[in-house]
Amino acid sequence: MRLQELCDGIVDDVDGALGCALVDLVTGLPLVSRIVPGGVLSSASMEAISAAGADYFRGRAIRRLAGAMSDESESHFVHELQTTTEDTYHFMSVVAGREDTLMILITDKSANLGLGWISMREALARVREEDGVEGSEGVFPQRREPNANLQDVEMFHTSWRGGRAHRRR
Repeated sequence: MRLQELCDGIVDDVDGALGCALVDLVTGLPLVSRIVPGGVLSSASMEAISAAGADYFRGRAIRRLAGAMSDESESHFVHELQTTTEDTYHFMSVVAGREDTLMILITDKSANLGLGWISMREALARVREEDGVEGSEGVFPQRREPNANLQDVEMFHTSWRGGRAHRRR
């Protein structure tokens, strides 16, 4: 099973599903997504939701909260979230064994919350099974290490902020 098939399957299985995405938590960009045609979601809104989801799990506020609440590693503090808007439910969970990947399911409010979580957990189990098969490339593309080192990134942040020394935390 590939990533697109996984997103297609979860959207097809959940009544009221509007979209599903697997998101790279490092960049906040969707690796793959499925949006129900004619629904309230667009590819632009899915990208915005993906970026917000990445911020929920790896952003500055959650790093501060993790530091204040425990000695646990900041980058793995939150594992699952559910948010509710006026019209939608957003189910979000980090993919076990792939802590740099987030699964998001968005449904309308006609969806059953319990069934939404059951579908998410079943899909997450399929990802783990497929990704762990020896001799296969798994469902995720191999991540390349970035070419820039930390000094290059810090120099960039300093230069584009008008020369003021600024360090992102």
